[in-house]
Amino acid sequence: MTNTMPLSAHHHMNRVLLAAGLLLVLPISAGQARAQDPPGTKQEDAARPEAEGAADGTSDSRYYDFWPGTWYRIVDGVVDTTSTRFRVGRGVHPAAFEEKWRLVIDSATTITARASRAWDSASERWRYVWLSDAGQFQVWEGRKVDGHWYMFKEFEIEGRRVWSRQAWIPIAPGRLARISEHSSDGGRTWQRRFREEYARVSNREWTPSHEHHHRSPRP
Repeated sequence: MTNTMPLSAHHHMNRVLLAAGLLLVLPISAGQARAQDPPGTKQEDAARPEAEGAADGTSDSRYYDFWPGTWYRIVDGVVDTTSTRFRVGRGVHPAAFEEKWRLVIDSATTITARASRAWDSASERWRYVWLSDAGQFQVWEGRKVDGHWYMFKEFEIEGRRVWSRQAWIPIAPGRLARISEHSSDGGRTWQRRFREEYARVSNREWTPSHEHHHRSPRP
C-alpha cells in the first residue's frame, strides 16, 4: 500500500504513538463512537506470519495466569532496571489483575500509571483500563488474534481514525513479548510499532497496600 503521508506527519504520529508504549496519548474526540467490532479480529485477518508462539490449552479466562509479579524490560539481552517496569497482582477475582507501571519513554519522559485487566464473564473477553499521571483514562477491549489476546482501541489523531492493538504474549517461563501495532486503514493492514521482551524478576504479587506511606504521629 502506497503511503502518501508527509514525513513531518509521520514523525508527529510516531512521536505520539511512542509517547505511550501501551497507550496513545492524544485526546479522543467527544463524538467518537464505535459501531462495530475492532478490525483485524476475524480468522482471515488473524493469519499473520509474525504471530508469536501459540496459546496453551487453558480456557480464555486463565490466559493471564502467568501475569503476577514484577517485570522489567530486556535491553540488549539483559534486564534493564532503568527501563520500563510493571508490577502485577491479582484483583477481586482470580481473572482480575491490578498493575502499576513505570513507563520510560526517553531520558526526559517517564509515565507512572495504574491499570486494571480483567475477564468479563458477560461478554467473554478481556478488558483493560489505564489511568496515568498525565491524565489519561482509557478503556481497551480484548479480542483474540492467532490464539492470543490483544487489546484494541480506536483513536482520532489529527482528524484520522487510527486503531491501536497490543498484546503481552508469554514466550518462555518468566519471559514475555510485548507487541504494539496500529492501523490507519480500518484494520485492513497493520504496522508493527515495536516488539519488546520482558523478564519476570520476582513472583511476589504487587498490591497497593505494599506502598502505604507511614506518617509520623501528631504530637
